[in-house]
Amino acid sequence: MKILTSEYIVFKFDRRDAPAITVDPPETLVVETLDARCGKLRKEEDVHWTTPDFSSPVPKVNPATGPIEVKGARPGDAVAIKIENISLDEQGFVLVKPDFGIIDDMVSRPVAKIIPVKDGYLHFSQDIRLPAKPMVGVIGTAPQKETPPTSTVGNWGGNLDNKRIAPGATVFLPVFVDGALIYIGDVHARMGDAEATGTGVEICARVKVEIDLVKHMRVNYPYIETDEFLITTGTGGEFYEAARIAVDEMIKRLMGLKGISQEEAYMLISIAGDVRLNQACNSPIDISVRVEFPRKDL
Repeated sequence: MKILTSEYIVFKFDRRDAPAITVDPPETLVVETLDARCGKLRKEEDVHWTTPDFSSPVPKVNPATGPIEVKGARPGDAVAIKIENISLDEQGFVLVKPDFGIIDDMVSRPVAKIIPVKDGYLHFSQDIRLPAKPMVGVIGTAPQKETPPTSTVGNWGGNLDNKRIAPGATVFLPVFVDGALIYIGDVHARMGDAEATGTGVEICARVKVEIDLVKHMRVNYPYIETDEFLITTGTGGEFYEAARIAVDEMIKRLMGLKGISQEEAYMLISIAGDVRLNQACNSPIDISVRVEFPRKDL
């Protein structure tokens, strides 16, 4: 099995990048990823010299490993990335930062907490132990023209921070350039919806994925399938902009699957669908929203 090591980290999605590895779909490989601070925040006091400059055009944060070239991928196709397994490092961290997060004035300086991971649990404190629920924060393909930082989101994917992108999920992404050029990174050992402080449990990891190619599949925004849900996504500068995109994408999915009208699909979402926040941490990053529709109701 091929392994893409974390020496191939980048901080932007760039069509001009030389492929770090090439796969012949369907093919399985392991992608090594670094945490949001590039593996440098190992002790709580390290937070003071690892804080990135978000005013930079390309902040050195949320590194992604790649790109992965997909043989035969052409603009107008889609890539299907199944998350088969996520193996976590022995510890991660979570932060509270000034001018960042839903309550952005709680602290005057960054505060970090190291979270050990043992036997599938996150040891938050002596009395609080939480099951690990690993997920991929950054996943995307190279846009046709722009070179957005890996900290941002858009129709190419990016820093979606969608906790449903977990083992068992398949992520469908649009192909904009020959070879697709896939990037994966920013694993969380666990993260709540909205990522209130701007971080989950940020952690280095190894992500086992199966990459396939779907010819002539139209994907406007990242689309996800799990055993339980069909999931559409949307991003924007404010909630209703992002939610409108995600709901509209689900309307189109339901129309195509069930042969129903636009109005009927919208009604179904209002009855059985859930509009949920992925990331809305009051930061320079756009909001990411998802719509979940239960498969059992179709």
